[in-house]
Amino acid sequence: MKKEFIGRTAKSLSLALAIFSGCIFGSVLPAWSQEIVAGELERCFLAMPESVLPIVTMEERNDLCRRAGHLSGFTHSASLESSLGGTVTFLLNRNFIRIQTSTVGEVFMRILPFSDSSSVICVVTTVLHPVADSRIDFYTTEWKPLKADRFWQQPRIEDFFLPHTDRQSYAYQAIYASLTPSYMQMSLSEESDTLSIRQTVTETLAEEEKPLAAIFLSPEPLVYRWQSGRFVRQVR
Repeated sequence: MKKEFIGRTAKSLSLALAIFSGCIFGSVLPAWSQEIVAGELERCFLAMPESVLPIVTMEERNDLCRRAGHLSGFTHSASLESSLGGTVTFLLNRNFIRIQTSTVGEVFMRILPFSDSSSVICVVTTVLHPVADSRIDFYTTEWKPLKADRFWQQPRIEDFFLPHTDRQSYAYQAIYASLTPSYMQMSLSEESDTLSIRQTVTETLAEEEKPLAAIFLSPEPLVYRWQSGRFVRQVR
């Protein structure tokens, strides 16, 4: 029931959420260097079809890149009023982009090394309302999707449980059914090849259920680091 509620609400976001209806960027780079990464990031951003990112026109994207100094080594942020309506905020550096539309949703993109001579683009897409929920995708520069399970293992709600949780207890059994389907908010780090994930399913619970869930669920996010071409979960 909760998943259906989220789905119906997300559909009602119409144009703003069109930004997130498909994942955005992709790349396989000819060499791993910061200069090439910067140029490839800009190329992907400018080559993106307007049908994928309708709220930001090609002219607006070109203007952003000019003001960003062609994505040189410094972090650059800018906001603009889209010609199609709404405020769009950008944060860019050499191999990272964040795009946010008011309070509706956000997209993170980061170039990640895959081998000595190639890399991939990781895109995290998040709908922020009524409760934050994300997905992660990987792409090539030809806009071809790559299988996500090649690059990471999706966490389960059980991964957020505190150590030594008594899963046979009455309290656990009483709350567990309310924790599925699970919602998770993901974010890519601006400074490093790190992915953080926090569970948001507790935000959908009734007020009387939240203290019970807090007995079992850790408030700390799961952290994944990019190692040897995969996101690897770090031990708490």
